[in-house]
Amino acid sequence: GWRGPSTKEDQTIRDVIMKHPDLPGTKIALLYQTNTRIDLRGDSSLDSIYRDVEYIARTYFDNPNYLRIDGRPVLYLYLSRVLHRNLILEQVVDLMRQAAADNGGHDVYIIGDQAFGDAPRPGASYDPFELLDSVTNYDVYGDIRRVGYARQDGVMEYTDKQRRWRDAALASANCDFIPSVTPGFNDGPGHSPLSRQVHESADPGSLFRRLLDNALDLADSSRSRMVMITSWNGFHDDTQIEPVLEAPVTRQATGAYNQMQLDYQGYGKLFLNIIRQTIQKKKSSAGQR
Repeated sequence: GWRGPSTKEDQTIRDVIMKHPDLPGTKIALLYQTNTRIDLRGDSSLDSIYRDVEYIARTYFDNPNYLRIDGRPVLYLYLSRVLHRNLILEQVVDLMRQAAADNGGHDVYIIGDQAFGDAPRPGASYDPFELLDSVTNYDVYGDIRRVGYARQDGVMEYTDKQRRWRDAALASANCDFIPSVTPGFNDGPGHSPLSRQVHESADPGSLFRRLLDNALDLADSSRSRMVMITSWNGFHDDTQIEPVLEAPVTRQATGAYNQMQLDYQGYGKLFLNIIRQTIQKKKSSAGQR
């Protein structure tokens, strides 16, 4: 998540990640952390949007390691659904596109965090499909309406929601769809936790494996053929897949993070291995080597 010029996130991405000698071969795109940059209600000026994207365009968009789709630099827009609800999505998107065009002639590809809750009916008029280039869902936990364990019915219910969003987006002819997955969720007292096991006796990582398997099927029918994973290092929400030290299963999460006595594991590289294995399995089943 990008939170503004010269923030610690910006400095780390700009001065460390984008310059790292091992980066070539991996593409980076910024997730614009809207809730830290503007008043989401639109009660104050949106001028900072233009200045922010001006900075992003000049600092990142020409970097050869920056992610592009069809030659266009990608920018994820967090909480686009809230901007839409508060009737300022069009203003925000227009400012972003203008700033990108004015600073390098960039035709920015904007992915909105819009596919949350119920999808519009295919063919129905829906402004975000006209404003955004693609839609996805960052806050996956909010669409898996289960407490503790998703179980198979929760996995299928979430996949069905994602499928309806895909069908509606592609029916618009103007907007793509990117399915999204998460390994689990636990932000302490804020929301009910979601275990990384799909049910009590399942393997660690089983929720992620099933969600990813379904998401890859949905991605095959989208133009970008991407999957959004929440997240790489969101340790504060327990959505991270970044490798950690291996350690036995424990229930010793502290304080409010131990609401339901869920199992937690020092999982090592488990989630990276799940990604590799699941993709290889899909390729093999499709006859690709």
